[in-house]
Amino acid sequence: STLFPTRRSSDLRAEARLLADLDDEHVVHLYEYVEDAPHSAIVQELVNGVSLQAMLDRNGPVTPEAALVVLKGSLLGLGAAHEAGVVHRDYKPANIVVTGDGDTKLIDFGIAVRRDSAVPSAGTPNYMAPEQWHGGPATPATDVYAATGVFVSCLTGRPPYPSPDMDALRHQHLNSPPPAINVPVPVRP
Repeated sequence: STLFPTRRSSDLRAEARLLADLDDEHVVHLYEYVEDAPHSAIVQELVNGVSLQAMLDRNGPVTPEAALVVLKGSLLGLGAAHEAGVVHRDYKPANIVVTGDGDTKLIDFGIAVRRDSAVPSAGTPNYMAPEQWHGGPATPATDVYAATGVFVSCLTGRPPYPSPDMDALRHQHLNSPPPAINVPVPVRP
């Protein structure tokens, strides 16, 4: 279990409700939500592995084939979430855990919402879809955009638009063509 003293109980309760609807081997399993004011906790499956972000930081970019193999489980988990009407909104390398057998699981549904929810802008800016920058409704396309960005990160070792400036990053996600120049030629289209 993990205690989140800085997160409100209502936020954890909402995350637990969403996770309760997801029963897929590629999504971290929720065991229970516990509340004992003023503390609350989500008790989840312990996934023995390392984040995709840590793997990329340590080993650098991978081939397109290797990227697809390592992303497969988390993408299946994302598909299961979409089938349940849940949009993750924060699909990124740090939220993908690679297990010892090479499978992947999707974790951290802290800002996930029901499909088509009009909610405030949230997510990791390097992977945020245009509608997230505008606070538009969350749809599966929101996560597909992020998944494409994660695929680019696997191939290049960096986010699609690696800018530390938030305004520049926003502009790039909203107005720039896909940054295909850095990815291997066979997958550029």
